[in-house]
Amino acid sequence: MPTITAAQTSQEFLDMGNAKMKIGDYQGAVKDYDMVIKMEPNNGYIYNNRGRAKAGLGDLSGAIRDYEISVKLVPKYVDAYINLGNVRADLGDCKKAILDYDSAIKIEPKDPRAYNNRGLCRAELGDKIGAMKDFGTAIKLSPDLVKNYVNRGDLRSETGDYKGAIADYDKALELNPDLAQIYFARGNARFKMNNYQGAINDYDKALELQPKALFIYYNRATAKREKGDFEAAIEDYNNMIKHYPDSPDGYVQRGYTKSLLGNYQQALTDMDKALRIDSNDRNAYYRRGLVLISSGDIKSGCLDLKKAADMKNQEAADSLAKYCQ
Repeated sequence: MPTITAAQTSQEFLDMGNAKMKIGDYQGAVKDYDMVIKMEPNNGYIYNNRGRAKAGLGDLSGAIRDYEISVKLVPKYVDAYINLGNVRADLGDCKKAILDYDSAIKIEPKDPRAYNNRGLCRAELGDKIGAMKDFGTAIKLSPDLVKNYVNRGDLRSETGDYKGAIADYDKALELNPDLAQIYFARGNARFKMNNYQGAINDYDKALELQPKALFIYYNRATAKREKGDFEAAIEDYNNMIKHYPDSPDGYVQRGYTKSLLGNYQQALTDMDKALRIDSNDRNAYYRRGLVLISSGDIKSGCLDLKKAADMKNQEAADSLAKYCQ
């Protein structure tokens, strides 16, 4: 612990702690806030600061203790309630987190953070209606905050309101056009609406911003395949494999796409490669089984389907009943 000198007042330690927080020196910040608390043990605001530093260090239990002291000493401290709720949500305790956000809203009913974060917890607990209402309130209170639109868009997409989700993603991109994850999310919504070219356009933009994202190549390839552009889909799977040669998914999906072109031997080569990477990949067994059956090797195909079905692949079980009776 630092030694107090005549020149070092509690304000100076506070300033040093705050400066260290800004550069991510959470351990140093904790030590400085310790000094402030030693000199001002009833200053609830400093406990909130130290809680933030502890959260930055991953000491979430310690952060909770500090936030609880903070709200006890300063019962109307909105930031401390929100921070307390956030840490509890991070620990998976959304029920208690919602109570903290409720307290913040009771003190300050126009703070959009509390509504947005409570909405996330309500969605996590299955209260979609309550979550949608909270996101709407957050947007009304803070119409220029991107994450509010993204969160509501994600919830709308999850509940099947793809048109509403796209409208939210549109607004989020008006506010910040440089976020790959929003183009990706909007592309997914467009894909669900069978707007494959619109989805591809969004995935293109997302890849401009995040060119090595495996999941974007995967979804764009799937959109191209659904659109019937098999060769272009294969190119995307080639890129996936180039960047992530140890992931079986690229080989499985490239092989499946090759089988749609009638290139069964090339497809089987890809499936075999996927299973060398992960011998427990049930989707690889399922897809290889279908390719083997399509190529005329019913016996081997059914063995693969059975193996995938035994691994709880429902599509494989359905195909086993269809082709192998």
